Amino acid sequence: MFTIELIFSCHQEHNEKLQQLKKDQAAYQAARNKFLQWLELTNEKLRSCSDPSGDLNALEDKISTIKVRINVARPLIRVTFKIILSIYFS
Repeated sequence: MFTIELIFSCHQEHNEKLQQLKKDQAAYQAARNKFLQWLELTNEKLRSCSDPSGDLNALEDKISTIKVRINVARPLIRVTFKIILSIYFS
């Protein structure tokens, strides 16, 4: 038979898990929002670079800028996926 202590203990464990899940969800949401803001900004900048006309040096500068932005985004993408994986597989 269940005792009050056992029921309370189970309830407390579930409540702690729920609180951790809420924190994980908030962290994921913050990382997602930051990534989406970055992605929108990068898309806007990319659209401004989409004009293929111009001299070779200007085009090389635009390509270099895009490569730098891609490299900056990689760690944020990795963190976002780690958070997603930890939420769904923990």
